[in-house]
Amino acid sequence: MQPQSLDGLSDPLVFVNVDITNWSGKKTLTPEDLGLDRSQLPPETLVSLGDKQLVDPEALKAFGSIRSAARRLCLAVGTRFLGGYAVPVAKAPALLAELDRLGQRYQDARTAFLAGYDMQLAAWTQQQPPEW
Repeated sequence: MQPQSLDGLSDPLVFVNVDITNWSGKKTLTPEDLGLDRSQLPPETLVSLGDKQLVDPEALKAFGSIRSAARRLCLAVGTRFLGGYAVPVAKAPALLAELDRLGQRYQDARTAFLAGYDMQLAAWTQQQPPEW
């Protein structure tokens, strides 16, 4: 068996890395959030209290949808490779144009979310039982 050279592998490909991070809208619970005394709880290495949802998860769905759409676009023309995607050079311009459009949609959704953040926070708080 003769060794194969991989030198020519990257010539017909471009590598695309889609790095879209989303805020979960959650924060870690503290004992004080629940009116508990820390000294009465088991150690944190044994038990964690979990998270509290700060805003309505529906308000954040657009961001996850855009991230999923970007990944689907990349997989439609390429394959996963080293944490990103290997895409044929011939398909890269159209893919990058679509990713740019998704990037603009993400920025628009971000602007809209931030503009209404205080109202969303107040509405979410009003929907919860008063004791919490």
